Amino acid sequence: MAVAHRLDSNVLPARRCQGGRGAGSRPVIPIDVPLMRHALQLKSRYGIACWDAAVIAGAHRLRASTLVSEDLAHGQDYGGVRVFNPFAGS
Repeated sequence: MAVAHRLDSNVLPARRCQGGRGAGSRPVIPIDVPLMRHALQLKSRYGIACWDAAVIAGAHRLRASTLVSEDLAHGQDYGGVRVFNPFAGS
């Protein structure tokens, strides 16, 4: 899964991850207690798996508007983060 977003200066993480060819630098956020609490709320509200909810909670933390995933429902909005499945039919 990947998130598409615009970072503002208040969200820049302390660490960045170097991706593969052409991937550039990506923000890295910790899986911490507040993130997992948010994930459990999302899990309960939307009936999704815990780790899927953690990815969505991470997208929320990064202020992402789009989450690219083939595992979640295409077009579903999870409290401001919309899923885009590039393999879904039109």
